[in-house]
Amino acid sequence: MSADPRITIADIRVLYCVKGAKKGFETAGLDFGKFIREGANASELRGHGYDAVIDRVVQSMQGRTDGR
Repeated sequence: MSADPRITIADIRVLYCVKGAKKGFETAGLDFGKFIREGANASELRGHGYDAVIDRVVQSMQGRTDGR
């Protein structure tokens, strides 16, 4: 997996509800609609107060690609 993986809403939904994710994006000043359409690299989402959430999503993605 890339050091800067592309995250989509499907990756987030494994751990979090869409409503909660939307609220987090809005609180952080990120464009949730654009994220839904295009996804985003992890580096684009870090630094907005939700790094632990992004780290958990990336860890979950790695677990799925590793067959865990």
